[in-house]
Amino acid sequence: MSVMNLEGDLGTCLTYNPIHGIDDDTVTEVLAEIIGDNDGPDWAWVVSLKDGKFAGIVGGCDYTGWDCRSSASGEFFDSADEAAVWCTDGSHLSLPSAEALVELRSQIQKAKPVASRTQPFT
Repeated sequence: MSVMNLEGDLGTCLTYNPIHGIDDDTVTEVLAEIIGDNDGPDWAWVVSLKDGKFAGIVGGCDYTGWDCRSSASGEFFDSADEAAVWCTDGSHLSLPSAEALVELRSQIQKAKPVASRTQPFT
């Protein structure tokens, strides 16, 4: 499993907190992101996968960053909206759920791809 080409905090989060089935070879696009803060609110991502499914990912880290005390969890869904709802159901994300869900849904709407990427990141 490689996450070297996933950008920013998502790539770093998954480097230190691997989630089986979510990596460079399976992710086609990051559809939405809630930006967290070290030692503060968690990050959340909704990604599309090569198999046509979607994943919700939530993770957080302490003040030192992802390489020390951090955690992440993820689940697979048939729709991006289901992934967004899972990320914001109150048990995963340390943000107001309704506000975060509106933001994720807005980003997902804007990200609707014309065609999905079928090759791994290079």
